[in-house]
Amino acid sequence: METALLAPEEKNWKIKIRKEERNKDSLGKYKLDPKLCKIREEAFSKLPKTEEEAREQNTPFFDGMSTCFIGEMNENAVNIEIMPIRYSYRLATIELSNKISTENLTKISPNIIQVAILIAYKREEDGKIIFLSQLRGGKTVGTGKVLLQLAGGGLEEKHLSKKNPFFACLEDESSEEVGYTLKEFEKIKCLGFNEEKECGCIRLLYFKKLPTNKKEILEAFLKHCKKLEKEKKEGEVSALIEFSLDEMLEKERISLENLLFKNHKIWEYDKATQTLSEKKKDLQFSHEGEILFIQKYKEEVLKYFQE
Repeated sequence: METALLAPEEKNWKIKIRKEERNKDSLGKYKLDPKLCKIREEAFSKLPKTEEEAREQNTPFFDGMSTCFIGEMNENAVNIEIMPIRYSYRLATIELSNKISTENLTKISPNIIQVAILIAYKREEDGKIIFLSQLRGGKTVGTGKVLLQLAGGGLEEKHLSKKNPFFACLEDESSEEVGYTLKEFEKIKCLGFNEEKECGCIRLLYFKKLPTNKKEILEAFLKHCKKLEKEKKEGEVSALIEFSLDEMLEKERISLENLLFKNHKIWEYDKATQTLSEKKKDLQFSHEGEILFIQKYKEEVLKYFQE
């Protein structure tokens, strides 16, 4: 079951980066549960290891080098070691969820790290807090659903050499998904964590308050869509969605009227939402943990708009 946790001040985080890969041969506190290793070897070890290999094998799935943490990451402390690990250990955790209890599963979670950037601003005309988020594209998990985040993804091994691995990952994901380059690092803050240990991971929720003008992001997204069209590629994001904090908390559904910018080809909007019943007039949220977090810490989020 997902757990929403408020993050401590980042200046107090203690992080050590380890270069060696965590795998079935790791020992001591880095040792992975044998049941996880067995499932990973049996079901996922033959997946291609890189995006290039996946293209050669004509499959969208590959077992890239992700990252995980060992140590404490909670409301009181972040005292962790970060190591490279194959993404398939998360898949193995999900596979194992049908065989052991959630309580036992959380104890052996590989703690694969994901990050997400939430972007919002205060609307001048009515003072409402407005989130700028994404509608998932046609070839991604959660197709046709709204993610509260503008962008997000897994912290990869390549990010570990950066001064701030988390921000480096956010930069890459924001650029890849919506074509927007994050700026003003000092104004981007980690609000908290969504623990999804039964799925083998934990998601760090970062937040950025925008000025009232969101034009820069919208223009970047349209430019990004045109580039994908020219390259004959399909993007991860089908449209940008705008909605108020109150609307999200009260309804947990978003009206189609909240759609800001459709993909570069308008007909792709229908394609992206083809999984929705004709009787449904609203879009549904994906990643319920982010909503859970905002519901629990609404007052903490509102504080950032008083500064």
